[in-house]
Amino acid sequence: MPVRVRPRRTDLDNGQSPGAVAHGPCGATGGRSPGSQHQVSIGRRAHPGHDSVVQGKSAVVILNGASSAGKTTLATAFRDQRAAVGDFWLLIGIDDFLAKLPIEWKAAGPDVGAFAADGIRFEATAEGARVRLGSLGRQLLRAYQASVAAAAHLGLKVIVDEVVIDKTSWKGWKVALAGLDVVWVGIRCSAEMAEQRNRARGDRFAGLARAQTITAHRDATYDFEIDTTTQQPREALVELNRRLGY
Repeated sequence: MPVRVRPRRTDLDNGQSPGAVAHGPCGATGGRSPGSQHQVSIGRRAHPGHDSVVQGKSAVVILNGASSAGKTTLATAFRDQRAAVGDFWLLIGIDDFLAKLPIEWKAAGPDVGAFAADGIRFEATAEGARVRLGSLGRQLLRAYQASVAAAAHLGLKVIVDEVVIDKTSWKGWKVALAGLDVVWVGIRCSAEMAEQRNRARGDRFAGLARAQTITAHRDATYDFEIDTTTQQPREALVELNRRLGY
């Protein structure tokens, strides 16, 4: 017997503006960054003239961008919209794993855990706010990346809410996702808007969102990008669906 699924309400149904949406850790441009090359298997290309970046359905879609760029809102809305028609997507985010780290392995400003050098540190530098990882922090990131790959290998479709921290993190993704169909989506946002949203949230390291508008994209290459600086969340969702072929 068919099961009727009641569509869920999301932030997009509430008509929130980009500055008011609840973000986790933008018109769109197609293609990869100039001069870049993917070293992981990505989704099958559309025939010339197709709007979608893939013909088939990719196993993994990764939304990468700065904290407060709108990744969590977009990923959640996409998951919920697909769920309403019986299409399951597992949403996994970097914050899901970093949140598991006890405060003893974290440092932010004056709050420094006893073992923070081995975990994760948010530091103010001459180049802006930075995230530093110790050996345990790296292990945690690799576990996060491996969990995405494991879910995809088991046949689940996965959408990832990601902030690529540095080149080591990017290389880790290429290793973990080797052989899988992957679509990388750059979620862009102006530094000013990202920092404004970051301040409004009140629980983020000052300056981190501004810095990550550069660092999160420095080493990554994309199948396409979405800019949420002025774009409404619903518009971003429509664009994501169109480019993925939904």
